[in-house]
Amino acid sequence: MTPSLIPDSLKYRFLGLITFANLAWLSLIVVSLGMLVSSYIDARYSETVSFFVQDGWCVPQSQGFGSHCFGDFYAPITIASDINPWASNLNLAYSPVSFAYFNLISNNFFLGISLKFPLYLNIFLTLLAISLPGLQSIKQNLGGFAEAKWILTAMLTATPFLALIDRGSNNFLLIPFLYFYVIAIRSQRMRNAFLILVLMSLWKPQMFIFAFLFLTTFGFKEAIKVSLVTFAAILASFVLYPNGVLTNISDWISNSRSYQTYSPIPGLGNYSFANFVGYIDSVFRLISDDSGAIKNTLIGSMNSSTVSLISILFGIFAFGSLYLARNKVSQNYQILATTIFFLLIPGTTFVYYLALLLVPLIFITRDGELRGNLPWLRTWAYLTYGLLLFTLVPAWPVSFRNIGSPLGQINEQLGVHLLLSHVLLCVLAVLIILDCALASLPKKVSIIS
Repeated sequence: MTPSLIPDSLKYRFLGLITFANLAWLSLIVVSLGMLVSSYIDARYSETVSFFVQDGWCVPQSQGFGSHCFGDFYAPITIASDINPWASNLNLAYSPVSFAYFNLISNNFFLGISLKFPLYLNIFLTLLAISLPGLQSIKQNLGGFAEAKWILTAMLTATPFLALIDRGSNNFLLIPFLYFYVIAIRSQRMRNAFLILVLMSLWKPQMFIFAFLFLTTFGFKEAIKVSLVTFAAILASFVLYPNGVLTNISDWISNSRSYQTYSPIPGLGNYSFANFVGYIDSVFRLISDDSGAIKNTLIGSMNSSTVSLISILFGIFAFGSLYLARNKVSQNYQILATTIFFLLIPGTTFVYYLALLLVPLIFITRDGELRGNLPWLRTWAYLTYGLLLFTLVPAWPVSFRNIGSPLGQINEQLGVHLLLSHVLLCVLAVLIILDCALASLPKKVSIIS
C-alpha cells in the first residue's frame, strides 16, 4: 500500500475544521430562523435556550434590554456591596472574588456614565472571553484564521454561550481560564497551570475539580502543594469582606450546601448527575401514577443531603476509575472526561456551564486524537459526543410547549434540546466510566489510549 503523503494528524485536523465549519453554518441558519419564526411558534427564542425574559431582577426600561433583565447579573449586584452578602435570603454561593467583581463593576463611577453601563461592560467582557480561544488559534496553529472563524461562529451561536450572555453570568471568565489551563497542562508548564488553577478556583471554587489534570500530569507532591495554596487563597479572599470573616465563611459554606438544590431536583434545566437520577425516579413514579400527571412528577423532591451524597459517590467512582486508567488513556481523553465530570458532580449546573465542553473539542480537533481499542464502545462514545454537541450547537428554537408536553408553566418554555443534551451528557459519562473501569482491569485495554 502506498503511504499517504498527508500526515494523519493533518487529516484529522482538516476533518475537525470541517466539523466546526458545519456546526457554524448550521448554527447561523438555525439561530437566524429561530429569531424570525419564534412569534409563529408561540415562543421567545431566548427562553428556549435560557430562562424567562422577565425574571424580576431589574427595571427593564432603565437597566435591561427590552424586557430582558439579565438575572444572573443584577441579582448578585443587589447584595454584592453588603457587609455579608452570604447572609441574604437569596442564598447565593458566589465566592468573595466573584462578589467583589459585581461590586466593582456596579460602583458609582460606572453608574454615573449610565445605569446600563455595568451591563454593557459585562456583555463586552463576555464576548471578549468567548472569543479568546478562537483569537489565540490565529497566533498558534496551522490554518489559524480559518479555524478561528469557525470556532468563534460555533461558540457565539451555541446554546450555552447564548445563555451565558442572556443571563449576564460572570461565568464567562471560566472559558479562557480552562482554555489556557489546558494549554499549560498539555505543554507541562507547571507554574502556569498552578497559577491558573488557583485563579479560576478563586473565581469559582468548584473549578478546583480540574486539579485532577494537575495530579495526573505533575504527580501527588505538586498536587498537594496546589491544593494547600488554593485552599489558603480561598480563605484569604474573604478579607475582601473583612467585617465578620469567620461568619462570612460559615454562611458561604452553608449557602454552598443549600445551592445543591438551588434548582429543584428533579427539574428541567439542571445538568447535574443527581438530577439525572431524579429523572429516573420520576419515570418510575410516573409509571405508578394512574393519573399520568407528568408535571406532578417533575416537582423537586430530593433534599440537599441526598443530592450531596449522590454527587460525592458519583465523583469518587468517576475520578477513581479515570485515575486507575490514567496510563492507558490519552491526555485529551482525560481533559474531556474531567470536563464532563465537572459538569455532572455539582448538585446544580445550569446550561451556560456547558460552554466548557467546546474547550476540549478544540484540542481534540487540532490533534485528531481521541483514539481507542474497543471498537464498539469507542463508536458509541463518538456517536454520543457528536449528538451531544449537535443538541447544543446550534441553539434549537423548539420548546416543550411547541410539542404539547404538559409540563406546567415553569418548564414549558424551555427547549427540548436542553433535556436531550442532559441525557446524552450522562450517557457519555457512563460510557467513559465503563471504559476506564475496563481499562483498569488486568489484561484489558482502554477504548481511548
